[in-house]
Amino acid sequence: MQRNLSSFAVISLLFIELNLAVAQDVSAKRSAERDKEKEDQVAKLFEATAADLSLPRLKRIRHRANLEQAVCTAALAERQSKHSSGLYETTHPESSIDEVRKIATSGDFTVTQKGKKVPRFARYSVAVWRVDAGPQQATYWVGFGFYESAAAEFVDCHFTDDISYCGLWKKSINPACRGK
Repeated sequence: MQRNLSSFAVISLLFIELNLAVAQDVSAKRSAERDKEKEDQVAKLFEATAADLSLPRLKRIRHRANLEQAVCTAALAERQSKHSSGLYETTHPESSIDEVRKIATSGDFTVTQKGKKVPRFARYSVAVWRVDAGPQQATYWVGFGFYESAAAEFVDCHFTDDISYCGLWKKSINPACRGK
């Protein structure tokens, strides 16, 4: 089976530009908090969008540390990696249908098999971080991560040449976001 990059490599590359130098320059006054309720709303929006596009159903992973910490880092830095196709900023994540549709139809997410677009992955996760914008409306950073099956991910991270990518994402995480 030919693959360009493992799912761990993709996540690592998506957020590598959010390195510690940028993350450490973030003002201590800025804070971001994970919003699990908005995550559920965005997940429902994604699943409805995928159904509308006749894409097979993906299993949701509710807790994915690498994605959650990477989205937290992006929220604190107020910028996203130029490689991140599954990350966006919005004021209303529960109604961000255009962004969700763009992600669900992106070349990174789907492949064409027998003339039909199908997901490249078996599972997904979504992370939403709220950033208070002072007295005005809050902004939210939304990130999607797409993953192979748990078995394929385990083999990829332990028994292939991609093993070097497995922990690479940790280097790009803001210290304030570690362990969240």
